[in-house]
Amino acid sequence: MGNSPNSDKCHELRNLLIDKDGKEVLIRIKSFSRCEDILDLVRKKLGSQSIIALESNVSEVLDSMLCQEVFDIDRCKGTLKLFAVEAEEVLDDLSIEAFKPIKILGKGGASTVVMVRKKDTGIIYAVKTIEKSLIDADDKINQISTEKDILSQLKHPFIATLFLALETKQKLHLVMEFVPGGELFFYLQNYGRFTEDQAKFYFCEVLLALDYLHKQNIIYRDLKPENIILDAQGHIKIVDFGLAKQGISRESLSFSFCGSPEYMSPEMITGSAHGRAVDYYSLGILLYEMVTGLPPYYSHNRHEMKQNITNKPLEMPDNLSKQCKSLLKGLLQKEPENRIGYAKGIDEIKQHPWCRGSKWSKILLKSTVPPMLPSIKSSTFSSEFTTIPINEEFLLDEPTLKPCQNLGNFTYISKEFKKNNKIIRKSYETVKRKANIERFPSNESKTTKAKSVIEQFSDSEGISLSFEAEYVQPVKEIKMFEAKFFGMQVYNKK
Repeated sequence: MGNSPNSDKCHELRNLLIDKDGKEVLIRIKSFSRCEDILDLVRKKLGSQSIIALESNVSEVLDSMLCQEVFDIDRCKGTLKLFAVEAEEVLDDLSIEAFKPIKILGKGGASTVVMVRKKDTGIIYAVKTIEKSLIDADDKINQISTEKDILSQLKHPFIATLFLALETKQKLHLVMEFVPGGELFFYLQNYGRFTEDQAKFYFCEVLLALDYLHKQNIIYRDLKPENIILDAQGHIKIVDFGLAKQGISRESLSFSFCGSPEYMSPEMITGSAHGRAVDYYSLGILLYEMVTGLPPYYSHNRHEMKQNITNKPLEMPDNLSKQCKSLLKGLLQKEPENRIGYAKGIDEIKQHPWCRGSKWSKILLKSTVPPMLPSIKSSTFSSEFTTIPINEEFLLDEPTLKPCQNLGNFTYISKEFKKNNKIIRKSYETVKRKANIERFPSNESKTTKAKSVIEQFSDSEGISLSFEAEYVQPVKEIKMFEAKFFGMQVYNKK
């Protein structure tokens, strides 16, 4: 977590006041303590082994920090009051019922983004929930499926990770990495505009994310401050891949019309073919907005704004550096073939004088110090959404509504989710069907048959598993593999 702590800070003791159902206990911890060690101390003090997490009920950033490997309490002043979170039973890890809704983070069109906590592990996620009844049009359905397909292929430090995709009768759910620091738009609103050095930090991280996407033949097409979220330490994550397009190499083009008008390129607005250069143009708009406070052609009148984008010359504020003006001019060329990056790709942008001196390997490793640190004292998301009442049933289907058509093949489970939740990527129903049992059998022949099924699963998943009868005590050196198959228990020898 950030810079390595010095030895003095590591031995300094700080106070945590923990509340569980109104009962409060005070514990003292070292700076940069492991979160699991803190939990062990809390469990011991409160006499409850069911405690799986701590939360603030105030700050998403603080709640996220409490789920990381090490807790940087030095970002907090005075005695910190937290609340104990107890585990709840989860019958199926691959069900939206495994997640407890906490608060709404945002809404738009057919989708709602909700902060959730997995009931049995305490891990926080963000769930993007889409109402199927609102996306009946083929293009909208394809858009959601494409977003899931693209996200399932990506693994990059500046792109939010997809862990799980689920479909119910009425809804689609994308279970994403939770990024707690709020939108870059939030910080732009508060600061008015950024200095060039501040803007360069975010520009370089976004540039590396776009470089990665383009190397995967993906264009993003929706770059704007609202789709750039800061993590707990202040580094960026790009979210919302609903408008992204696959299969776009340097030579290939698309003809779709999409995006937010302020950030659309001239070729997008005129309905012309477009390729990777639309992302370079949006990158230029983003940089312009960061250093001036507004996109270059902004108008409350959308028609006028589109006319400005296609026809009006670019105006530069006098206070910008010569190098910054040069880069903006190169990125915001109206003809895509004249744009910097069009001929030689993103390396050409990296080599521009304004970016010269940027240590790209350090940036990728998040070794550079962010210019802003998200607050741990209050929410970093809009109160317009976070104050909306929410209950346990919020993500579930509405029993009075009709089911919608099944998309088919929407479910996705990442390797990381499987590892974090110690589950095998096979449904309980499959186990029950193949083993032909309802509960763990006392009948010897069915026991043998069930054992065979588990062994087949262990082979297909590449996991070393053994099968033990319910009445047989597990050998001490065999660690229990936390998966229940209708009464059968599976043990992991590793």
